[in-house]
Amino acid sequence: MARTLALLPLAVGLALLSACSSSSSGGGGSGGDGGDGTSTGVGVGSTGSGSTGSGTPEGEAIDCTWFEDPGNCWATTVAAATACVPPGVITDDPNIPNTVGVFAADRLSCAYAEGPSVVFATPVPDPNSSEMLPFADYVWDFVVNDAGGSPCVSFAVEEEPFTVHLASGDFSMGLVGPSSNFEYQIHCPDGSQYHIPYETMSGCWTGFDNGPTSGYLSAGSFVTYELFGGGFEEQQLFLCQ
Repeated sequence: MARTLALLPLAVGLALLSACSSSSSGGGGSGGDGGDGTSTGVGVGSTGSGSTGSGTPEGEAIDCTWFEDPGNCWATTVAAATACVPPGVITDDPNIPNTVGVFAADRLSCAYAEGPSVVFATPVPDPNSSEMLPFADYVWDFVVNDAGGSPCVSFAVEEEPFTVHLASGDFSMGLVGPSSNFEYQIHCPDGSQYHIPYETMSGCWTGFDNGPTSGYLSAGSFVTYELFGGGFEEQQLFLCQ
């Protein structure tokens, strides 16, 4: 199953511009053909168009070890963001227990039998459509609601800097400073701030293990959006078909 991830300064997958390898141009990434199981991601810093931002770094200076701490605010953000939706696996095997949301006819929402739901700003493309690259120009912008109907996480791929919104606060990460000395500025939901030099960040990970990153994956009729990085496997914000 091919993956194409485009970072927000990290690109994941086919356009994998790691938080380390992407710069002010950001990671565009290619959408990939949803029907054959491809994905595109966005990662830290910008949201596709990319921007260097302005100002000077604030908060505590960190290095790669910060991302290895299971208590860092990216890890806790991912845990909080994914806690409101049930886990699911992309499979058509009836013998494998699975929890998958179902798209409404207009593909503007997806509902789970257990109660959680996802509302999209624009209709999610159908991976099985006749269009060769159904997700090529699609802009991800959605809100995930918990079983009680309350919003628990929202995300918009074009928002700058890269931001995951939680009910408890926002996690954001973007580039600041002059082009000769970029740093990544991290803002945590609890208000704490950290910064790490661009050059340092570029050596923190390889492949899909890059820092705060997100991306979609489509396979058959399934569509999922996931968060990556921080020493954990990808975590789904939703899995719908």
